[in-house]
Amino acid sequence: MYFILLFLALVSCDQFNPLALSKIWLEKISWMAEKNANNSVPIKVHVVYFYDESYMNKISNKTSTQYFEEYNDLKKEFPSKVEVIEFDVVPGSAQDTVVVTPKKAGAKGGVIFARYNTVNVNQKYMLGQEFEIRMVFKKDYVELIRDGQSG
Repeated sequence: MYFILLFLALVSCDQFNPLALSKIWLEKISWMAEKNANNSVPIKVHVVYFYDESYMNKISNKTSTQYFEEYNDLKKEFPSKVEVIEFDVVPGSAQDTVVVTPKKAGAKGGVIFARYNTVNVNQKYMLGQEFEIRMVFKKDYVELIRDGQSG
């Protein structure tokens, strides 16, 4: 009986509960891509979750172009400190739900990078505490709608 009470006390304490330490709660992304998005070339999207603040600062400060150019090298550096969920968006298509729930709890932050070839703009979006995001892929940029709010 005492063991159960001690376990419950530890789980309810933020210090021992990795879910309580998570700052990212994203579970799914839905999207729609216009036919002329990225000049009708598929768009690579990475949802990046950080479990280490130093890597979060290192990677989240990069533009999407820098991130994708350095991704293979970064992937070798951070296997336990960062989790990446990848998917491709085909122009003229839509997806109701892409599950992007991290495999482990305790993410310190997150970023979505989208690789556009049409313009050299920064298609990078910092994650907050939203559960769901809708992405609209336009010709030269991505519109993000967070939990029903445009932004």
